[in-house]
Amino acid sequence: MKNRKTAVLLGAAALTAALGLGYGLLTGAEQAEESSSAAGVAAFSPTGAVSVICYENEGGEIALEYLDDTWTLRRDADFPVNQTSAESMANYLAPLNATALVTQSGADLVAYGLDEPSNRIEVATDAGETCTVLVGAQNTHTGEYYIKLEGEEPVYTVSESFAAAFTRTERGLQQTENWPVESTDSVTRATLEQGSNTLTVDVSEDADGNKTYTASDTARTETPDTAAAQAFISSAATLYFSSSADFKPTDEALAAYERLRRRLEERANRLELAGPGGENHLIPFGRTQYEVWLDGAWEAKKAYQAGGISTGEFLRRIDVDGELDGYQAARDTFPAPSQTPWRDYIKRDMDFVPGKRFTDMLYLDLSADAPAWTMITAEEQTRKARGGHASLHDRYGVKDPVDPKAHAKELEAMFSPCEPDPQVELMKRLIAEAARISMQTVWPKENSSTNS
Repeated sequence: MKNRKTAVLLGAAALTAALGLGYGLLTGAEQAEESSSAAGVAAFSPTGAVSVICYENEGGEIALEYLDDTWTLRRDADFPVNQTSAESMANYLAPLNATALVTQSGADLVAYGLDEPSNRIEVATDAGETCTVLVGAQNTHTGEYYIKLEGEEPVYTVSESFAAAFTRTERGLQQTENWPVESTDSVTRATLEQGSNTLTVDVSEDADGNKTYTASDTARTETPDTAAAQAFISSAATLYFSSSADFKPTDEALAAYERLRRRLEERANRLELAGPGGENHLIPFGRTQYEVWLDGAWEAKKAYQAGGISTGEFLRRIDVDGELDGYQAARDTFPAPSQTPWRDYIKRDMDFVPGKRFTDMLYLDLSADAPAWTMITAEEQTRKARGGHASLHDRYGVKDPVDPKAHAKELEAMFSPCEPDPQVELMKRLIAEAARISMQTVWPKENSSTNS
């Protein structure tokens, strides 16, 4: 059976190769192909492990680095990179196995779309090896892409999945947290709070495995319909995070928690995927240990965010193996969105237009030792008016995102309420009074004879 399956697979591969060759005869660009019959041609075979991956997409350059057992985004180490996606890209590159060698030398780069590559993939390993992969046009018949290594002449083809792996945007690389419930069978209580109302469903199980449900709210307790109770429990147990509105932690302690979580998760993944004998070269931290840590860290995080424990206590609870440098962290909290200047502007003016309210302006602090003009952009003023809150698009969907710490002192002075200047207030009242008097003045009528 195994031999038969192998034969079928080889037959399909041969058919694909034959079709590719046939189509090549029909197109001018592919008539010159010296297609290799060998499967899995090694275009790049480094000895070290991939440590840096850079590639381009419509949003700009994506740069990933492997640090402390975790793939991180170079421009923001706090960005939650999906470790599986990053690891799959690394596996594509080390080694880089092409589907075929098209030509060894003398290729017409225009014919393969390599004169103006659609993507540039730069890779570096922990052994100091580097390589730049140029991705060209797609073969419209086979779906494969042409590639070549920068500085070398051979042209290869790679699978469509290879090319697609390096088109992910930063949002596409984002990892959301897992809902900490493995199955409905593990749920013993589910509570829904909505305003002043609270609904709780408790689950009890007897020795024979029969479950009994009890529902209660602020007014009564009763035995609910079993199907309805099971549906309620299932809804609570099977929740998942499809995306995040804002991943950026508002304090250093939560940032440390997220970095440590990703590091331990990747450590468990690597041990789980290690081949025979491979675990001898890895830190002995497996899936079970990670899940135990995650349960405890989740509880500590909830207590910390609720104000039940201090920053130091929170970090001590999650750092079970002493991997953090210290337990001192600043907490930079943002105001609630409903309590920001932005919300006040909207309340006062339903026709509020940010583009009219905020414009690039020069700011001069005369109290400084060496006063100098500083440009405060409209985007910086908008971020400040929003209380520091920003969407993922504003953080990563623009070429030059606003640095929330830039011009912090100047922005604070611009938005801080100040005591009114008595002289300015007096002048405002005089101007208002003069305007009122001028509007109430009755001008003499013109002579009627003049009109006639």
